[in-house]
Amino acid sequence: MLRSSIRGALAVCALACFSGATWAGHGRALGSIAEANNSLVDNSLALAGANVYACDVLDTDHYGDLRVQFGGSQLVLGTSSEVVLDGSPDVVRAIVINGSISFSSPSSATLVIDTPAGRLREASGQAYSGTVAITGPNELLVTAVRGNITLKAADAMNTIPAGKSARITFEHSADAACHGPRDANSATKSANITFQLIDAGTGGGATYAIRHEQRN
Repeated sequence: MLRSSIRGALAVCALACFSGATWAGHGRALGSIAEANNSLVDNSLALAGANVYACDVLDTDHYGDLRVQFGGSQLVLGTSSEVVLDGSPDVVRAIVINGSISFSSPSSATLVIDTPAGRLREASGQAYSGTVAITGPNELLVTAVRGNITLKAADAMNTIPAGKSARITFEHSADAACHGPRDANSATKSANITFQLIDAGTGGGATYAIRHEQRN
């Protein structure tokens, strides 16, 4: 249900993006495909070396993977994953729709990760890397590999220390529409967030938990 509803919003967004003069010729490339296997960009076969643009939809199938580079940053989609790109070459916004991704960047000022629960960035804007996995219709798992990663949802901020993971549930998903370069730093909002901090790689119970519930 999450994937189908977001696809509807993206269809409207894509029409708006490419109908205006600002978006003629796709605009400036955000980055390029480094490796592609059983994957698509806007329903066309993904090819290594091809450019990617704002509002592009990246998909992998059950056997696929896709690695995209943005300057010194990169995004890797695992199998059965979907990501929408947004923002500008200066600040790339990756919107995680489905599946699992890993990411790394020398600065969270140049790559931000939007999830259905809110926005991920490194706490001080420094280099960071991590993973995001959508584990259910209203649940995701985020792991901070390098750097302390913050999750911002509306006015609430939670931190995942390096080497830790967080299991996050939410009542409804944050805005996942593509709006173009002006949107890279806009706020993302979701409601009724539950944030549970666990050891990285822990599949079951948490060593300790931080719970926070928020309502718009």
